Amino acid sequence: DAWCRIRFETSYSSPLMYANNLYLNGELVTEVVVPEGITSLDETFANCSKLASVTFGAKITAMRNTAFGKTGFKTVTIPGHIRSIADNAFTTCPNLTTVIVEEGVTSLGYRALASCKVLTDVSLPSTLTAFGAGAFLSCYALEEITIPEKITKITADMFLDCRVLKTVNLPEGLQTLTSRAFYKCVELENINLPATLTTIEKNVFYLCRGLKEITMEYDPAGDALLAKVEKDSTLVQFRPGSVVILFPEDAHAPSMDLHGTALVQKYIAKVEVTE
Repeated sequence: DAWCRIRFETSYSSPLMYANNLYLNGELVTEVVVPEGITSLDETFANCSKLASVTFGAKITAMRNTAFGKTGFKTVTIPGHIRSIADNAFTTCPNLTTVIVEEGVTSLGYRALASCKVLTDVSLPSTLTAFGAGAFLSCYALEEITIPEKITKITADMFLDCRVLKTVNLPEGLQTLTSRAFYKCVELENINLPATLTTIEKNVFYLCRGLKEITMEYDPAGDALLAKVEKDSTLVQFRPGSVVILFPEDAHAPSMDLHGTALVQKYIAKVEVTE
């Protein structure tokens, strides 16, 4: 209880930044039950490398920056009464494989799960409305994820360097893919884009060398959309007539740049990018 009540201004304020292990009454702390009287946590357990589990008290509603960064968790369940998961909250947890975010949580902060390199399973609630940039950056083992239906933006660097990411289920209602969202997702071969998408920013699929197919719904009765794909300064126009953009095997993704006027909007077409 006493440790949870200490306010650390930054993670560098805590002795755990250097000691890495916490002992209470001479015993190494590997499990924590956050007391009922605690309503928020600061950098309370950051860098506590042997901490393997946490149970949150019912009154805690806020988790602040780097609260559990670099801890030893293998699995963590974040209850719905914690409305916002702070920036870097679970960053760089080397053993973390499973994260369950329960209904009620509305936001996942900047790099909240970044560099959790063995993370394989993530369950997100329907109440989630926002991600911070780089939320899953460098999660090397993450293969599949489903984005909740209230999300309208995939933020910058959100899946950057997720090296084995193969399946991303995007919701209807999504409007924006922000810069470098899937940068260096080298195993990503295809992705379905919702008809609500209006903006694809710069370098969203940069270094996605395995990307072969992007599928998007369209209204064949609508007017032609003239969008552009830049490939070595070659411009290709989209028109309704198909629902697939095809990148041939010899069209390497690093030279693909969808941004600015290259907005995939209401209608889509089949495009074969050639040398």
